[in-house]
Amino acid sequence: MTTLADILRHLRTYDQEPYAWQEPTIYPAEPWSASAQAIVTWSMPKGGLPDDAAKLGLVRVIEVRGAIKLLADQFDQLVKEDRMDELCALLVVRVHRRSANGGPYIY
Repeated sequence: MTTLADILRHLRTYDQEPYAWQEPTIYPAEPWSASAQAIVTWSMPKGGLPDDAAKLGLVRVIEVRGAIKLLADQFDQLVKEDRMDELCALLVVRVHRRSANGGPYIY
């Protein structure tokens, strides 16, 4: 099982150019935490959950590139120090803050 911490630890390896309005997106189980099961898969062209995420009961959180941008100021240090719980919590807080401030909706 891949966890949200696993994905964030290797986040840059998932970064790929968007294609036809689709891009690699992070889908974890709720509640969002470092140990939550998670996958990265391409977003759907017309919205909704990809089949692999839906089958696992996962939810969309953020695109890989969005996560890289949100975590940029602390990412390298937290990964280097293996503070994955803190990095995952930081992502959750920043995604919620972005959503509350009119950023892309999370679902």
